[in-house]
Order: sequence, then C-alpha cells, then structure tokens
Amino acid sequence: MKLAFSTLGCPTWSLAEVAAAAKKFGYQAVEFRGLTGELDIRKIPALAPENIAATREILGDTAICVYGSSLTMDSSVSRADTIREGREVIDICASDGIPFIRVFGNEVFLEEDEKAALEHIASGFTELCGYAEDKNVSLLVEVHGNVTTLPRLSYLAEKVTSPAFGILWDIAHTDKQYKDDFASFYRPLLPLIRHIHVKDHIRLEKGTQLCDIGKGEIPIAPIVSSLIKDGYDGYFSLEWEKMWHPDLAPLEEALPVYADYMRAIK
Repeated sequence: MKLAFSTLGCPTWSLAEVAAAAKKFGYQAVEFRGLTGELDIRKIPALAPENIAATREILGDTAICVYGSSLTMDSSVSRADTIREGREVIDICASDGIPFIRVFGNEVFLEEDEKAALEHIASGFTELCGYAEDKNVSLLVEVHGNVTTLPRLSYLAEKVTSPAFGILWDIAHTDKQYKDDFASFYRPLLPLIRHIHVKDHIRLEKGTQLCDIGKGEIPIAPIVSSLIKDGYDGYFSLEWEKMWHPDLAPLEEALPVYADYMRAIK
C-alpha cells in the first residue's frame, strides 16, 4: 500500500518540515495543496521549475504524487481564465515531473440544465486534457461538490475521451450518498480512478463532522481492502483539512495514526 498526505494539513510548514514528516512516518509521497499558506503553484518558489531539483533533493525518496489545484470547470468561473491558468499549471507540473493535477468539476447549479452543465464541465476537461496529453501530465476530476454520483461522473468519463483524464475519489464526498454501498459507486469508474483522498467523519442528521481516522462512520477499511483486491495500485492520501478546519488536531499527530490504521488493513 502506498501512502501520501496533502500539505493542506500543514499550511505553516516549510518544505523541510514536510520532507521530515514524510520520512519519519514512512509516507511514500506528498500531495502539494499549498506550501506555507500559498495555494497557487505559480507562486510557490519550491515548485518553480528552476528550483525543482533542489526541492527533490530535500524530499529525498518522497515522491510528489499530485498537485492540488483550485482549477474549476463549472459555470461559476471564467472558462477563458481557467484554460489560461490551466495551461500554465500543466506546464509547471510537466517541468516538475508531477504526474497528476487535481481539478474540480464542481457544481451543477439548481438553475442549470443538468446535461448542459455537465457538457460545459466536460468541454473544459477535454480542452485542457488535450493540451496535457504529450506532457506526461493527467488531469483528475475530484469527486467533490455535487459532481459526486455515478451517473454524473460516468457522463464525464464518456464525454472526455482523452488518455490524460482521470478521477480522484474523495471517499468522504460519496459517503454522504452511498454510505456502505461504496462498491456500486467505484467499480464502474475504477479504470479511471488514479488517486484516493481519505478522511473520516461522523454522519449527522444534517451534514457531517470530520473526526480522527477510524473514529467515524466512513467504511475506510472495507473501501481500501476492496480497492486493493480490485487492482487499485495508486496512493491513498490523507487529506487532513487543517487549513479549512483549524480545530483539527495537528498533522504531526494525525500522520502516525493514519499510517498505523492503513497498514493494519487486510
């Protein structure tokens, strides 16, 4: 099993601190979602192409598995701006040797025709994936917002035929609907699932509440075990959302808990 963690959990850490934590707790990769509070890869010196060699020296054997962008394909943002920024992000990740870029779908709004909204999202992915195809970089639509159901993601998968397109499955976002019936969601999509976000929460009457790994109601162990048996060989990345939820425990406390929990899964 390959473990990673997102820097969303340590918004104040330096690159050296990120590298030290990965080594100390036995993580094989790190997923960059900001560094020292900066979310835009174009403004992170450590990820500038001219500095990537020095960054990789600091990281040592720890890989960079994903860059978590804020790119969004729905109608809430300018498509022209998204494509322009997306090309810049793809170029940086290609130069840095970062294989995957997380991109949001993200919303089909109430006032929109569902098919037209999904077509709009798909067309954005098609354009950027076409640009990425010869750069050894793929764009992963995160299961997020309300683009979280099998029908909606299957529609995108049908429309975006580029080999540079994939899916990032955040298991918390599907738990809200599929709960313990997770296999019916992921198995049809498995050929496109490239990366997994793991967190845990308690199911409330309205919404959910994040909690320590293994203390909530997401069936993490059955999901992980099932995925491995089905041939998934990507990373299971801890997305400890400390940047958005400062009341969570420090990442240095969550990392060993997550690693021990995941390695105990049969």
